[in-house]
Amino acid sequence: MCRSCIHHPIKCHYIRRQQDMATFLRLISVTICTLLLYGCTQKEIVFPDSELATIAVNFEWGHASGAEVEGMTLYMFSTDEHGKVWRFDIPGKDGGLIELPIGNYRMIAYNNDLPGIKVSDISSFSTIKAGARLWQDSTTFRSTGMLYGSVISDIRVTFCGVAYRTGNDIIKECPKGLIRCTPDSLATQYTVSITDVSGIEHVRNAAVYLASSASDIALSDWMPSNFESRLSFQLDADKEAATLTGSGCAFNYQDGRMEPYIISLIITLDNGKTLIKTISLKSESINLMSRHNVIINVTDIDIPDDGDTPPEDVGDMNVTVDGWDVIVIDVVNNRFS
Repeated sequence: MCRSCIHHPIKCHYIRRQQDMATFLRLISVTICTLLLYGCTQKEIVFPDSELATIAVNFEWGHASGAEVEGMTLYMFSTDEHGKVWRFDIPGKDGGLIELPIGNYRMIAYNNDLPGIKVSDISSFSTIKAGARLWQDSTTFRSTGMLYGSVISDIRVTFCGVAYRTGNDIIKECPKGLIRCTPDSLATQYTVSITDVSGIEHVRNAAVYLASSASDIALSDWMPSNFESRLSFQLDADKEAATLTGSGCAFNYQDGRMEPYIISLIITLDNGKTLIKTISLKSESINLMSRHNVIINVTDIDIPDDGDTPPEDVGDMNVTVDGWDVIVIDVVNNRFS
């Protein structure tokens, strides 16, 4: 003990307390600086939802075994808050790899090789639709071609793979990030077969309108719409067999219903005159081969010969010939008046 401590024990104890406190404060300062320095050297925090996962999409054609497509378009609609819509174009029919942020999605896929089809309202899963390209200022459209589609309404993409709900409401989990899609036919092919055609030797060109054909279809639930349109396609004339046949695609309900079936035949004769005849078909004339294949049968059609054709100044559809109306063609807009 120092001399001062002997003479002043209380003062010496006070000095030691001050020294201990100063040492304690220095230790705290060093600790704080060390923590600050350590924190400043750490990497930026990366949140999982900013990472991309690689997903393999396989298209399996068991529901449409005869399908031949050149490519598929895939839309992934995020169901997360502030999620985006992602589009991928995959060549061929087998599938391919895509990259998506971790999250939850709904998927729509369709073949992208049909020039007669346009896809619109792509901002959401519930609004996206496919539609036929209408003639200018008209409700008439040519064959859409066969559209195929696939829908998966519940997909979860994680770092551990992917999980999704199938059409049978079965949850499939794949740690390899594989999604299996089974596209199905969305369009209906209508085939018109006209037999026992009298006067077919005078036919230069033949076509048909199919009234009340749907030109649009929702890609999320496959519901058709815009039945005010009419499908138009060419008919091939077999003069030896006296038949007219042709086919075209439009949209319809899954059960193939369309009542009544009304077709209009448009015949251009050798002399350049064009005639049209509208026919309401009975149920026995309709053969539903499948929900996507409808055959319309017509028999005993008489086409007027050149001698029965009205003179040049008959006007537009003012004269009939044996139940046929005479029409004129609007060449500029490529449609019949």
